[in-house]
Amino acid sequence: MPTAVKDYEGTKKAINEALDRFSLEYIDMLLIHSPQPWIEVNRTNDRHFEGNLENWRAMEEAVKAGKVRSIGVSNFLQEDIANIVNNGTIKPAVNQIEVHIGHVPTDLMKYCENLGIQIEAHSPLAHGRLLKDRKINAYAKKYNVSPA
Repeated sequence: MPTAVKDYEGTKKAINEALDRFSLEYIDMLLIHSPQPWIEVNRTNDRHFEGNLENWRAMEEAVKAGKVRSIGVSNFLQEDIANIVNNGTIKPAVNQIEVHIGHVPTDLMKYCENLGIQIEAHSPLAHGRLLKDRKINAYAKKYNVSPA
């Protein structure tokens, strides 16, 4: 689903187009990629609460219709998750967030855990920065493995 879609009809259309394009009977897991359209990340404080609820409503309907098996979010902070949990009928199955050495958002992870939302980590190599880390390279050399 395009990351700039923040409305019910657009989300519904994107789900149906994906099913048709890939000749699928259902989608295993569908995520809202970011609370903000990706082009706005780090450029605005607008968390798009209403738009995310519109996305979520269409995604919940797709689950109930058997078009999607599970739904979740990605890059959502506590206030974004609370918006979905407090206003939706299906709790997110997962929150896919950036987690790696040097960036472990413990409070967010505990918040999700308390709600029964699984954490799925992305960018485990810190967008490649950890491959150049002195300590990681020393351990890699010691154990005769790559830094990754």
